[in-house]
Amino acid sequence: MIGAAESWRRMLVSGAMDSDAALISRCNQYSIDVLWVRQKQLPECELLSMLARVAGAAKCPVIASASVQIAKRAGVFGIQLADDEHRESGVHAARACGLCVGGSAHDLSGVRLLRALAVDWIVFGPVRSTPKQGVLVSGCGMALLQGAVEEAGTIPVIAIGGLGPKDLASVQTVGAVGIGGIRCFV
Repeated sequence: MIGAAESWRRMLVSGAMDSDAALISRCNQYSIDVLWVRQKQLPECELLSMLARVAGAAKCPVIASASVQIAKRAGVFGIQLADDEHRESGVHAARACGLCVGGSAHDLSGVRLLRALAVDWIVFGPVRSTPKQGVLVSGCGMALLQGAVEEAGTIPVIAIGGLGPKDLASVQTVGAVGIGGIRCFV
């Protein structure tokens, strides 16, 4: 499934309170291409159990904000590195276990770092203003998204933040492969 990210048009990102059953239901309802599980608040044993259930039931690849060990044991497709996790050692460890690796970036320097790490995909944003932990976070706009796509080179970019299904054509116009979000697929 290497290269699968190039076909990811709709990425569902889990919210803190999402159950595995709710995530699977939303994946099916909205024809989700990839599910990103980010239940960082769960203890490791609960996260492992949830990821294993979701990976076994989802009809799409599942990526996780989790350690390489948990992701491998759960049987997910890959891991998603947070901004503060952009390290070559993490990418090598994941690849050694057969996992694909993506990263999150909020600016062009983050995209350059992820390109240097040769990740398989980049999630970039927020493109539009979006609430985060009760605070409205400003979006970077389509021009910066286009700059991120150009910086990424051949690495697929998924736009995130304040976007919905109606924005898919707009982000594809500037070169992103798709959109991702928590609230856009409800």
